[in-house]
Amino acid sequence: MRLIFEKIEIHNFMSFSDEVFIFDEYDGMIRIKGKNYDIPNQLNGSGKSNLSNALVYGLFGELPFKLKNENVSNRYIQDKSTYVSVYFKNDNIGYKITSGLKGRQAYCELYQLQNEGYENITRSTIAETRKFIENEILHCDMNLFMRTIYLNSDENYNFYKLKQVDRKEFIDKLFDISIFGDIFNLIHKDKLKMDKEIAILQNRLMILNNSSDEYKTKSENFLQEKEKKIETLNTKIVEYKNNYELSKKNITEKNNDLIQKCQEKIKKLEDAISDINTKKQKNNLIISESKLNIKRMDSQINDRQKIIEKHSAIKQKLCDDCKDILSKHYNLDKYQAEIDKMIEKQTEEKEKIEEKNNENINSEKKIDDYKSKLLQLSKKLMEINSKYENEQKTIRNLELSINSLETQLENIKNQENPYLNLFDENMKNIKNESEKLNVLIDDYKYIEFSELIVSQDNLKKFIIKDLIGLLNNKIKYYLHKLGTNCEIIFDEEMKYDFVTPSKSGVEFNNFSKGEQARISIATCFAFRDFLSTRSNISSNIFILDEFFDSNVDPLALENTIGILNDFIKNNKQKIFIVSHRSEICDDIFDNIIMIEKKNNISQIKKCTI
Repeated sequence: MRLIFEKIEIHNFMSFSDEVFIFDEYDGMIRIKGKNYDIPNQLNGSGKSNLSNALVYGLFGELPFKLKNENVSNRYIQDKSTYVSVYFKNDNIGYKITSGLKGRQAYCELYQLQNEGYENITRSTIAETRKFIENEILHCDMNLFMRTIYLNSDENYNFYKLKQVDRKEFIDKLFDISIFGDIFNLIHKDKLKMDKEIAILQNRLMILNNSSDEYKTKSENFLQEKEKKIETLNTKIVEYKNNYELSKKNITEKNNDLIQKCQEKIKKLEDAISDINTKKQKNNLIISESKLNIKRMDSQINDRQKIIEKHSAIKQKLCDDCKDILSKHYNLDKYQAEIDKMIEKQTEEKEKIEEKNNENINSEKKIDDYKSKLLQLSKKLMEINSKYENEQKTIRNLELSINSLETQLENIKNQENPYLNLFDENMKNIKNESEKLNVLIDDYKYIEFSELIVSQDNLKKFIIKDLIGLLNNKIKYYLHKLGTNCEIIFDEEMKYDFVTPSKSGVEFNNFSKGEQARISIATCFAFRDFLSTRSNISSNIFILDEFFDSNVDPLALENTIGILNDFIKNNKQKIFIVSHRSEICDDIFDNIIMIEKKNNISQIKKCTI
């Protein structure tokens, strides 16, 4: 697998504003120099390292050193959004990774080159996307990248300064055997899962066995309860039937004759009341007529009285003869006779009214008497009918109760024992679960054996033991090329021993700073070769950022440059070097990149040699 880095797009990153760096514009040995115009006569602080830092940030979303997100952006630019996009190919498949910040919020986007352009294949979370990039595309993490493709002088990336566990993790990735750790973890995870499944199945079997006992007990209880219910219902049915027969014997026949007689008497009473009311109506008509006659006669009497009174004053002044003449002339005697006669008739009419009123009073008394008798007869008739209906209702209720009890009895007799089917089904489940458990236990034995095979104490040691000699030889080769008279021997547990002509068991800190620098260079170059040969991961670039500026003597420096030229020749790599060593002249470089910083903004410029 060869990583071909093509281009870096930078926006508002560290000291840069907007830059595009194309790798194909450079070949061979490339020197990165800097000028800081903001500080006169100052070469440092121009942003040389920020170019390679941008590559690391774009790929991994991290920097080789610790820095808060708010300080990643160029503080002299108003725009606070930051991103770095890295374009590269992996075995001729194009990719683009964009890492950036929106405010203080980090993000990561992954694209794959298709026929119609870059297609977004970003995962659902940043963590998932980073993991996919490292495991499936780059096949290396930042620590491996910083010790094989991009080397700097930071002591944090000195292999011999690492803790034992960190060295072991790095070697696993370098040897490409971390996969066995992943396999072990997966197998162990499956084993734990099977442990749970076995425990669950065993628990289910225990529950099923307990359920069988429970169903058996419930089945027996069901049969006992069924017999009790049948016995109880039979007793009730016998009791209700006895009551039914007794009620039929005691029921009174409906007395139609008595009802008919009551109804006939009621009819006679109702007719008598009707006749009396008719007679009363006639009497009331006679009374009304008599009252009208009296009223009419009162009017006539009044008229005649007025005539008589009108002439009575004159009559008193006349003599007897004249009085007779006056009476005859005005018919006064006739009017008086008529008045007397009408008074007599009024008396007769009043007597008639009194007579008819008395008759009506007597009629009311008869009506009250008849109504009282009618009410008594109605009550008697209702009692006869109610008694008969109640007796019939009692019999009907007993019939319904008997039918209901007989239906219940039949249903209970026909009721099947539900626990028999449950017991049978439970026994089938016990058989099935037992078979599953046996299969699972067999599988568990195989996975337990597989876990033992790929455990870190077995297969990985075997593979490391097979490869460790190759690594030792690679380191020995570069130590010799750099003029170092010692060897570094790694064992299968990745513990190392420094062997000098005088003694072994020497520690890293026993060496001088110059010797330590040569040992670190030789080891990193060996790691670089091993990554390419063993893990089949190579790159078109190799970056050294002030990697050999400290404590490397001129001879070792010259030898290092010679090794780098071999890399260019044999591996067709572009070697990017940042160095302040005075011994290194521009003449040895094929290209020079100048990073110029003005007004706090760094710009990339290609220089001619």
